[in-house]
Amino acid sequence: MVTKTQRISLTYYISPFMDEVVPELLRTYQLRDNAWLMDQYKNFKKEGTPINWAEIGAYAMLQWGVDTGHHERELVSEFKKVIYEQLRGDEKRFGETWRHRSIIGQEDRTFARFKDYVDQAEYGNNPMPWAKVFGGALICRVRERWPELILVDA
Repeated sequence: MVTKTQRISLTYYISPFMDEVVPELLRTYQLRDNAWLMDQYKNFKKEGTPINWAEIGAYAMLQWGVDTGHHERELVSEFKKVIYEQLRGDEKRFGETWRHRSIIGQEDRTFARFKDYVDQAEYGNNPMPWAKVFGGALICRVRERWPELILVDA
C-alpha cells in the first residue's frame, strides 16, 4: 500500500507501461502526422472514445525513432534510455506534482500540453518533444491503472 508521504518515482512505471506500448507499436507500426495525435482528443471529446495511452506512447516512440534515425532493432532500448533521463530530469524539476492532480480532466490538461508541442513544432520550427509526449501518456496511464498513487480526491 502506498502512503501519501511515500515518494513515488515515475521511472518505476516505465517498464510496465512499455509492456503495454510495445505490442501497440508492433500492431500499429505506421507513421502518422501530428494531426493524428490531436484527432485522438477530438474523438474523445466528440464520441467519448477512451484514450489509448499505450497507443499514444507507441506513436511517440515511433516518431522519435524516425526523427532521430533509430532503427527498429534499437528503438525500444534507446528510447527507454531517453525516457528514463527525461523523467529523472522532470522529477528533479517538478517533484511529484503529477500525483497532485486529479484523474478527472487529465485528458484536457494533457492534450492542451500536446497541442502546445504541436504548435511549437509546426509554427516555431522546434523539434517535437516525443519523450515529453510519451511522458504525458505514461502519467495518464499510471493515474488510471494505479489510482491509489494520486494524492487528491477524484
